[in-house]
Amino acid sequence: MAELENVNTKFVEVLLKSDTSEEEVEAEIETHEEYKLNFLMANLQLTEQEAGKNEQVATSSRIDARPEKPFKRPTLEIPKFSGSVSNWLQFWSHFRKIHEDRNITPEDKLEYLKQATEKGSKAENIVEGYTTTAENYEKAFSSLKNRFGRDDLLVEYLLYAAFYDKQRLSSKGCRIHGSVIKVTRFFEN
Repeated sequence: MAELENVNTKFVEVLLKSDTSEEEVEAEIETHEEYKLNFLMANLQLTEQEAGKNEQVATSSRIDARPEKPFKRPTLEIPKFSGSVSNWLQFWSHFRKIHEDRNITPEDKLEYLKQATEKGSKAENIVEGYTTTAENYEKAFSSLKNRFGRDDLLVEYLLYAAFYDKQRLSSKGCRIHGSVIKVTRFFEN
């Protein structure tokens, strides 16, 4: 298109330098503009037709292709937290996804937290004391974590379980090693 414009400009310059009348030059310019408009319209129609063909091919290939079987993942249920230090890590490993999700409002997070506590448990007594507001989610979660999820409590519990639980000692130290690994992994995270 640019090359055509350059040729037309040079042609008009030649016409202006020659003995051609002004009317003939204007007529040449109008003819050029009509030709250019017709070219652009034809180009647009061609592009639209090609796009339509490509869409038809894509649609027909989707129809011909074997449909994929829908795969529905099972919903994960957050384990209920009883208010025992022994199951805090399991609870936190699941609830952390909700806690850190910025797309969930604090009010909804508090409702999820309330639903995730066992009825009649110490944890439920703590969480149910807060009305469902955005400000109260952080307060409720902090209260729960300070009561059951403090690092010192978890270390104390895991060491106790590792060294003093008779069932673990009966398997020749293998379970002690596993508990020590749990403590180590907890602090690595």
